[in-house]
Amino acid sequence: MRTRLLAFVFGLLALASAPAALAQNRVALVVGESAYDDRALPTAANDAGLVAQDLRTAGFDIVQGADLDLTGLRKSVRDFLDRVESAGPGTTALVYFSGRGVQFEGENFLVPVGARIDRVSDIPIEAFRVSDLMRSLEGLPADLRIVMLDAGRPFPAPQDNQPLARGLALVDPPQGFAVSFSTAPGEVAEDGQGPYGPYATAFVEMIRQPGLSLPELFGRIRLRVHELTQGAQTPWDVVKSDTPFVFLAPQEGAAVPPPPPPPPARDFASVGDQEAYGIALERDTIPAYQDFLRAYPDSTFAPRVKRLLAQRREALTWQRTVARDTPDAYWTYLKRYPRGLHAADARRRLARLSAAAEPPPDFGGIEYDLPPPLAGIESYEWEDRYDYPPPPPPPVYILPPPPREVVILPPPPREPGYLPIPVPIPVPGWVRPPRPPRDPVVIVPGLDRPRPRPPVVIDPGFQQGRPDPARPSLLQPPPGSLNDADRRRWEQQQQQLLREEQRRIREQRRSQEETIQQQRLQDQRRQEELLRRDQQQQQIDRRQEELRRRQQQDDARRAREDDLRRRAIDQQRQRDLERGQDLIRRDRQQQLQQREQQFQEQQRRMMQQRDREQGQQQRIQREMDRRQQQDLQRQQEQMQQRQQQDRQRQQEQMQQRQQQIQQQQQRQQEQMQRQQENMRRQQEQQQHQQDNMQRMLQQRQHEQRSRGNECGQAGLPPCR
Repeated sequence: MRTRLLAFVFGLLALASAPAALAQNRVALVVGESAYDDRALPTAANDAGLVAQDLRTAGFDIVQGADLDLTGLRKSVRDFLDRVESAGPGTTALVYFSGRGVQFEGENFLVPVGARIDRVSDIPIEAFRVSDLMRSLEGLPADLRIVMLDAGRPFPAPQDNQPLARGLALVDPPQGFAVSFSTAPGEVAEDGQGPYGPYATAFVEMIRQPGLSLPELFGRIRLRVHELTQGAQTPWDVVKSDTPFVFLAPQEGAAVPPPPPPPPARDFASVGDQEAYGIALERDTIPAYQDFLRAYPDSTFAPRVKRLLAQRREALTWQRTVARDTPDAYWTYLKRYPRGLHAADARRRLARLSAAAEPPPDFGGIEYDLPPPLAGIESYEWEDRYDYPPPPPPPVYILPPPPREVVILPPPPREPGYLPIPVPIPVPGWVRPPRPPRDPVVIVPGLDRPRPRPPVVIDPGFQQGRPDPARPSLLQPPPGSLNDADRRRWEQQQQQLLREEQRRIREQRRSQEETIQQQRLQDQRRQEELLRRDQQQQQIDRRQEELRRRQQQDDARRAREDDLRRRAIDQQRQRDLERGQDLIRRDRQQQLQQREQQFQEQQRRMMQQRDREQGQQQRIQREMDRRQQQDLQRQQEQMQQRQQQDRQRQQEQMQQRQQQIQQQQQRQQEQMQRQQENMRRQQEQQQHQQDNMQRMLQQRQHEQRSRGNECGQAGLPPCR
């Protein structure tokens, strides 16, 4: 509901900003390639002419080309880019290509007429790369760039029998781009029997609906093409631009039909599987398809949805794989899709990257940001089959029935060198007339310069065909409930109105065809004049050629005279040349052998180098282990030495202390001995003194006795 409401609001904003959008410069490149060598495409050129006519009605300056070779295609692109650059900022650039397209190693290529693609490697040389065009457009001052590729057609297999992915590859354009493919990525569709293809017809129809943004426009184109082809063709698109844009803008004050209102908010489970199928197809996303399968896993349309879902998941996986462009990415794709659509391209890319075809045994893969398959409902693999039940018609509130102007379109007249421009389709009366576009530039094969195409005169009343208010619409339903008679009368009135409308359209087309016939006669006269001038130039060229031929004959005559003399020399030279070629071949063989030997020697050296490196690594490892052991031993020895030194120091300290103690004891003993000796000496001195005293006493006593004796003898008193 929210998406529908936003689309409704954007539609109103687009209508409000339509005059400003229409005032911008518009340049378009339209190319139709049909006259291929193997088989002509019946609708490619007609589709391009139909789109070119309607783009001119929408105010686009057209650069167009029909059945261009590679040189003409490059000239048309160059002229288109010059016009976009000269238009300046605010320009809308549109590219429409109808023809064959092919993808190769993740790149899309447009195949021109006359391309010789005998090998898959010839594709980048003989075809035009789409990414180059988009890269050039990205560098130009344009607000919006629209690329429409109606190129999803079968491509003949190359002669080298190399597998090639079909269709076009999904792209992720930069900001400011809107890209649309006529078929889903990796799918192709054959041209129908009608004069126009369903993709171009749906485009012409949808640009006449008011207020459609680009996502809604491409979504309705997808629904219409899917309906017209019974599900065999499903367009794809991506829009990365916020620039408001409408192809046909309303006039001021005109009664514009409002855009369809948003439908009521209902999920997939609340509607039938037919309506849910149309909603999912319009959204065209993996979550939308998965919501349908969750709601209706057993529906008759579920196998078709599973195929669309598996194809889209594989296309997105391949797009992310090519964006990474690494061996891991390609191994991841091959691991998930070993028989996938791009398996051959993945193996070619691995060979170009000099990587192995198989991943390493422990390779786990890359996880991309994609929703996984629903368990028990879908898988990564999809069946390449088309015998599904017909799809249901889209809901009327999303896609109303087509208008009668685009239901039956007459085939366009053919003009050599030009796109077949059909009779213009009337546009609604509310459409604002665009600014007059410049005459279209036509790239004609064989001409060096682009040729302006005379404008197609369009009856203003026919182009801006306003509906007659007095004439009731054929699409109007019966008024209320009617009985059988009134209903038959109403049906007769409707048939009468239909016959009158058809007669009016035939008269308008007849008058338009007369006008176009007159223009064609004028173009024919101009072409006759150009042919006459070309014939004159050819006559001059023939005369010059005749002069050159005569000169060549004279030279040949003179050359024949010298021919006999030169034959022997030529034969000798031929023999020398053959000998030289033999020598060259032998030298080349020797060089090849030498290169092979060098390569083998290089491989042997690389193996030896690898062995040496491994041996060196082992030696380094052993050396590191030995050094670690030595370090541990040194540390242990140092610890032991330190412990021994500590013990020795302790023992020495103990010995020193013991010696000190012994010395101290010895000193004490010596001191005691000295003291004892001193005491002994003192005692001896004392004894000596005592002896001296005794001797003195004895002597004194002896003297006293002697004196006494003397006094006694003398009869004296005792002497003292």
